[in-house]
Amino acid sequence: MTLRNRQLRFGHALKLLGMFLLLALLPMTLAAGQGGPPGKVPPVQTFDYHDFGSGQTTQRVFAVSNGDGVTQVIEDIARAPGYVFVTRSYWSGPLRLRYSVYTFMPTETDLLMASEEAYDGDGTLLHSSDYQPPLSIRQSSMPLGALQGSAAVRLRTPAGSPDIFEQGTTRWNVALGLDDVSVPYGELAGCLRLLEQHNSTLRMIWFYPGIGPVQRVQSDNGPIWTLTGCTGCP
Repeated sequence: MTLRNRQLRFGHALKLLGMFLLLALLPMTLAAGQGGPPGKVPPVQTFDYHDFGSGQTTQRVFAVSNGDGVTQVIEDIARAPGYVFVTRSYWSGPLRLRYSVYTFMPTETDLLMASEEAYDGDGTLLHSSDYQPPLSIRQSSMPLGALQGSAAVRLRTPAGSPDIFEQGTTRWNVALGLDDVSVPYGELAGCLRLLEQHNSTLRMIWFYPGIGPVQRVQSDNGPIWTLTGCTGCP
């Protein structure tokens, strides 16, 4: 074997050794960059909707800006075994414009929306809706940054009519982490920030333990809700 051939084989061996060392060190480099030991992937932070629910809250009051005439939203909350009922009233100054009654079912794994009734400001029923199956709107396991979605058929019945209209309904959410939020009600540390889309409506909502939603911003230059008052809150 000539000296030239020995040099070529030796150089080739060095290249192979360099590639082997690079492949061996790569997992340790990635793990170090992620803040974990070699071969370990750090756990993804996961949130439980139970930890950011309304607790024993019986009323939430929101100031509304850019609400197309709505200046205040008041939510009254009642509970029965296996159910939570939220009456959401929309006000323009002293005048109640309309309100809706939502029926929720909190389970071990999901917060489900089962039905909805819409009324005018005088209390006349306009229409009612049932969701089949009940629509999942939040979950007991919401990994940071993971998109979770659900779908249901909305059976919508106008008041005084035997007709039932079927509509498709979709809902998805992404947990984006914890924020400190300042609202007129107070300084609230550790609010869960959730990106939600219901059909074509996109909004960002912040949830505080024992209160539930404390701030809501709707897309497309929509209304902004900020918590100003709360009854039964921690």
